[in-house]
Amino acid sequence: MMLRGNVRGNHSNDRAISKSNIEKILRAGSLAPSVGFSQPWEFVVNQK
Repeated sequence: MMLRGNVRGNHSNDRAISKSNIEKILRAGSLAPSVGFSQPWEFVVNQK
């Protein structure tokens, strides 16, 4: 427990993510396995 690190996703910064990287992330997410091949994915990209 003493060496456990924080794995939450609350460490953000102001660096922009390129459009091509966002597309790669969305493509990978849409190809993720789902129960019964139902693919109930809904993605939201929020840009400032």
